[in-house]
Parts: sequence; structure tokens; C-alpha cells
Amino acid sequence: MTRKPTKATSTKARAKSRSGGEPTAIKASTPRKGASATTSEDKAQATTNRPIESFRSRMIMSKDTAANGFKGFKPAAPFKDFEEFTSFGKDNLEAWVAASRIAATGMEKIAGKWLALMTASVENAISTSKAAMACKDVKDLVELQTKNSQKLVDHWVNEGTAISELSVKTMTEALAPIGNRVNATVERVTKTVN
Repeated sequence: MTRKPTKATSTKARAKSRSGGEPTAIKASTPRKGASATTSEDKAQATTNRPIESFRSRMIMSKDTAANGFKGFKPAAPFKDFEEFTSFGKDNLEAWVAASRIAATGMEKIAGKWLALMTASVENAISTSKAAMACKDVKDLVELQTKNSQKLVDHWVNEGTAISELSVKTMTEALAPIGNRVNATVERVTKTVN
């Protein structure tokens, strides 16, 4: 029984028969007459130079722009000139700074309220533990825990409400300067459109 050669062996056999013996490597093609012969070093050099040349051209453009200033600057339609444009941006930045300052102050107050609430809770737990140790029977202990639990829940609800109201107030006050700038922008754009 003869075995049929696989595709790989038949390819080897064909390569042997063509070359007259051992298979040979494929020869590198030589450039055609008149075509430019580029080596891998030339290609690498060109690849390296491309970003450098791009950077140089951008630097020259930046230098020209800096030397000429903003003489040809045409601001967007809602602004008359560059000074008005920069003034508008400055007002926006000042609004963000004011909003950040208000938010930071409000968060400081909220953190102070939470700290006071936690301190009061720890002090309450310590005093309750001392009172529990002084109880003579289970009935007194249950009565103490019931009163303490009710007092603790009322305190947490009242303080939680106060913190929630302070959070809403802080958020409202912090967003006011930004809202004013948004209104000013919308007003300026609608004047331009109309």
C-alpha cells in the first residue's frame, strides 16, 4: 500500500525537482532599472525625520503667530473684539471660583455638623453604658434602653434634617454664580441671533 504524499512533502518535492536537487531560498528581488533603490536605513531615516520636520514647521508657525500677535483674530459673532471676548471668559472663571469657594465653605459646615453628631452619639453611648452598669435588674435595663433609643432616634432625625437642609442651601448658593453666567451667555447669543 503506497502512501499519498501530503501537501507539504509534495511542495518540497516540486522545489527539489525544479532546482535539480536541494530546495533553494527565494532570491530577493533587485530594483528595476530606473527605479530608486532605497535601503532599510534610508526608510528608517525618512520615518525618523518626518515627525521632526512636522514639529519644526509647527514651531515656525507658532513663532510667526506670536510675533504677529492676534491682529487677524476674528472673535465669534457675539463679541465685538478680543478684549470683550477675554473679559467674558474672565467673568466665567470668576463665577467658577466663587462657586467653588461657596461649595467649600458649605462642605466645611456640613462636615462640622457630622462631627458634632458623631461626638454626641459617642458621648451618649458612654453615658448609657455607665447607666446600664448601674441597673439592678433587667426591667430597669430595658427601660433605660427604650428611653435612650427613642432619644437617639429623635436626635439623629433632627440632625439629619438639619444636615440635609444645609446641603440643599449650599448647593443652591454654589450654583447661583454659574447660573448667572449661563443666563448671560444665553442672553448674549440670543441677541446675536435676533
